[in-house]
Amino acid sequence: MTKYTRRPEEPGKDHSGGMTDEQIEATTERVSQRLRNLHRGGYSLSGEEEHSPKVSVTLPRDVRDKVAARAAAEGVSVSKYLRRIISEHAA
Repeated sequence: MTKYTRRPEEPGKDHSGGMTDEQIEATTERVSQRLRNLHRGGYSLSGEEEHSPKVSVTLPRDVRDKVAARAAAEGVSVSKYLRRIISEHAA
């Protein structure tokens, strides 16, 4: 695990944002844990230790823009939005 250290003290400057050493350590550990769980390609959506199948589609720009706008309104990526729509339709 990477050990993070505080900046050298500068007279008159507080770089902690008002956080205690314990709060800084806890925040650093939480962020480090999240970063360790990220890896290229993400987790298999198939629930197995294999790559998830990939499908590519070509859309007119206006349709792509509408899909992107709806995904953004829901706070998700275009891929996640389309996976949900296709999964619901296929069910």
